Formats: sequence, structure tokens, C-alpha cells
Amino acid sequence: MRGSFLAAGAALLLAAGGAAADKVGSSEEWAALKARVQPDLEGTDPVKRLDAVRRLGEADWPEAVDVLVRVLRAPDPRTDALLKRFEQVEKLYAQVSADIEKNQEGPVTKDFANDVKQARAFRAELTEIRRTLHAISSLKREAVAALGKVRAPTAAARLVKAATTEPDAVPRANLALALTPVPDPGAGEALRSLAKDEAGLVRTAAIESLGRRKEATDLPLFTAALADEGWTVRAAAASALRDLRNPAAIEPLIEALAKEPGRLRGDLAEVLAAITGQALGADADLWRAWWASNKERFRAPPTPAPGKPAEPETPESPAPSAPSGMVEGHATSASFYGIPTTSKRLAFVIDVSKSMAEKARPPKGGSPSGGGAVATGAGTGGSPQDAGRGLPAEPTKLDVAKHELRRAIRGLPTDARFAVVAFALNPRLLGKGLWKATPEGKAEATRLVEALELAPSTNVYDSLALALGLGMDPKNPAQSFDDGVDTIFLLTDGEPNSGTIVETGKILAEIGSRLRTRRVVIHTIWVGTDPSEEGPAGRGAKDGGADFMRKLAEISGGRFVER
Repeated sequence: MRGSFLAAGAALLLAAGGAAADKVGSSEEWAALKARVQPDLEGTDPVKRLDAVRRLGEADWPEAVDVLVRVLRAPDPRTDALLKRFEQVEKLYAQVSADIEKNQEGPVTKDFANDVKQARAFRAELTEIRRTLHAISSLKREAVAALGKVRAPTAAARLVKAATTEPDAVPRANLALALTPVPDPGAGEALRSLAKDEAGLVRTAAIESLGRRKEATDLPLFTAALADEGWTVRAAAASALRDLRNPAAIEPLIEALAKEPGRLRGDLAEVLAAITGQALGADADLWRAWWASNKERFRAPPTPAPGKPAEPETPESPAPSAPSGMVEGHATSASFYGIPTTSKRLAFVIDVSKSMAEKARPPKGGSPSGGGAVATGAGTGGSPQDAGRGLPAEPTKLDVAKHELRRAIRGLPTDARFAVVAFALNPRLLGKGLWKATPEGKAEATRLVEALELAPSTNVYDSLALALGLGMDPKNPAQSFDDGVDTIFLLTDGEPNSGTIVETGKILAEIGSRLRTRRVVIHTIWVGTDPSEEGPAGRGAKDGGADFMRKLAEISGGRFVER
């Protein structure tokens, strides 16, 4: 595919603004840098274009800021056409795949061979479109990172002005993210202004950035944002308050907990636990009772060392315990492999690669724990007693995954929306999108889950990217920002080996960048080969996959279960 992100106006972008009174580089130095980066920005090589953006970030000059801001603003003329073509090819691929599946038991005819050839061509085109779209979005994310390196006063002033005057919501949100590490006092003021923006996407980005700056004076702003109409804004505010660990946030957090209907109940409960050292779950009445008894003499526990959980506080008045039949102090709507959720907009992303035909490990006991901590053995085992409940006496990993998925779907409340993504070489969305959790929706989803079959390869990144976009309009992300899922369950038994991104470190960086504003929690379930087993598949052969899944849960605030 031809064209580039700046094809329509790269020369104009690099024409550069006029001279600045105290700019860091001379006009000659800027001219030399511009001459080096301009051909790369105008070209089609994604690696060279990313490198050009990085070099502009290192310059820390007002002129470089102007160019990087325009990179964020400039729409890529290919995007709409690529999205339209992707939708067309995806339908064609599904049709051909259905024909292949229907005729694969018969003789290999010429039509069958042509179908196989077409399917391969469609699959290759889908992969290429994904890579091109990823290159387009990566350039913008790299521009955000480059702008975050601004330190020179005049360059910072240019960036602040751009953030507060940008007319379009998506680049405005990106500029808010770019301001996070900028030490200029104007950056903080700009972010406080953007935290009141009309677009939820921008408010989320501004609150997230302010939270990372950890300025105590922003406490009232964060507590006020707990009542925002956008759930991503509320999630960003909760995260910011957790990092501040200020006792003044306890009462607003409890009142927010009392009003929160879905997944954020768990988020707020975890923030309260982090600030207080108490484990009272998501029941606001329990928190109110505890706070009434301890408010006057409360002292926040010390901040734990990295990687070490806080020691629970023992107050003079004992904390009331959560009632039985509750999970995290709140009735659980569903659970998957022992991980409870109260989410009402969620996606299950399930590995159907051929290794899922291996025998499932027997259960080891235990229960999942939060914050990415390891929990072994949660979920359904493979005992003979399970055979009468939908599992054979010696189930495969896929048998157990289907069983757990059926149970999770059954447990969803009728006002929930959910999706199932099955992945091997490519991700496949079962159904047309988010199902309503009505009896009819659950029945249809369960039928498609039962029909899942194995295929080669493990494409984790594209599957997660698909799930992160569910419910949102890719052409109008700012307007549909709060319509996406808030929780993802990802299950796999192998390391990524296909897709737009294969390297686990790059997947973590890319997903982590997206989560800064999406605020989605990703719970991960690792069903790899038992490391205690002998042979090439055992004894730590897949430890890298387990470590990757653990880190993916950690960066999103999710839970990791090893089965």
C-alpha cells in the first residue's frame, strides 16, 4: 500500500514556526535536523518514520514541538479506506472458511483447492491491513512520547498552548498524555483545565496524567471526578487517589462505591484497601461502619515497598466481616476460572490453538488474588465428578475452557453485554458483537462456544486489540469511548507466535499505552504445560508465557491465574 501518514502535507509540517527568543537550537541546527528527518517523515518506511519522530523529540526545540503536534493532528487518508476494506475482507474470509469447513470431509476438488488458496490470500491481506493500521497509530503514540521529553521553557510553552487550543478531541487527549512528565508549571494548569473538557476521552487522559504527577493539591479534582458521567474518567480518578494515598479521599471513595453499579465497584474497593490497609470488599455499608468507628484515630499505613503488599492495619474497633455468599463484599455476577467479576461490559478472549487439545492439569486448589498476583489451580478441574456436569473424565484444556465459559455466561446478569473472541492464527468474534445477556443471547453464545474447533498458531496481540475495540466506533473513537468493554478475560496456553506483534515485551508496551485512557482490566488465565512434567513440553519450557500473562494482568490491574 502506498502513501504515508504525512503524504498530504509533510512539507508544510516541516516548514517550521518562526524564531523563538530563547530557543535551544540555532536556525542552522534546526535546518539541518529538518533536512535529515523530512525525507523519512514523507516516506512510507514505518521504521524510518518512527525514528524521525524520536529524533524530533530529542531536539527539545519549539520548532520540533510544532512538527510533532501536527503529526498528532494530521489524519491519515488511508485509515477510512483500510477499515472499510478490512470489514469486506473479513466477511469474504468468513464465507470461504465456512465453505472449506463444510467440504473438508469430501474429495479435494478444484473448487475446494481454490477456496483454500483464496482463504490464504484473504488471511494475508487482513494481516497486512492490521500492520498498516498499527503503523499509523504507532506513529501517533511515538509522537506523544517524543513530546513528553520537552523540558526547555519555550518548547514547553508551545506544547501547553497546543494542548489547550486543539479543536479535535483525539489529538487533544494525546496532547494531555504528552504533558504528563513535562515539569513546566503551565503543564499542570493545562491538565486541570482539560480535566473539565467536554469530551470524556480528554477528561480521562487529563486525570490520568495528573494522577501520575501525584500533586496533593489535585485531591479535590480527583474526588469530584468520581462522580463523572464517563466510567473511564471515574476509573482514572480512582487510580489517581490510590497513588495519592490521602485519608481525605476515604469518605468520597465510600460514597462513590455505594453508587457504582459495575466493574468499578472492585476498583474502588481495592483503592480503599490500598489507602486503609483494610479488606472489606465492595460493600459500602461495611466501609461506612468501619470508617465511623475509626475516622478520628485513623493513620494511613506506610506505603509498601515495590512488589510487597501492605500489611493490614489492626484498628481498635475490629472491622466487620463481609457477609457469606458475597465475593469482595458484593454479590458476584459471574466468575471465570475462579476470578469473580461484577462487570456488565466484558469480553472473553479464548485460545483455540491446537495445543489446547492437550490434557488439562488436575486442580491444585487455591483462589485468585488481585493486582496480578499468582493463583494456581483456580477453576474447574478434571475429576470424574465433573463428567456429569459437562466435562469428560479426562478433559482437554479446551474442554475445561468451554465449561468455564458456559458457567460464566450463565452467571451474567440480564443487563450485561458480553462478547467472545476465539483466536488461533487470527482472532474471530463469535456473533456480530456484544451480546445482550438475555436468555436468547446466552443460548446463542453458548451454542457458538460449543462449536469452537482447534486451529494452528497463537495470535495474542490482534485478539486483544479486537477486544479492546469492541463496542466502539473506530471512525469516531471520542464519541464512542465509553461504549467499549471494561473487562477482558484472556486465556491461553502458549506464547504469541503470530500476528501484528509477536514479541511479548512489545505487546506489553503497546497494550500498556492503550490502557492509559481505555482503563480496561485484563484478567489472564495461563493453562500451559505443567512445569513439573518431564520432556520438552515440561520443566519450565513455557515459563516465558506464564511470565508474560502475569505481567499483562499487572499492567492492567487485573488478576493472573495459573491452571
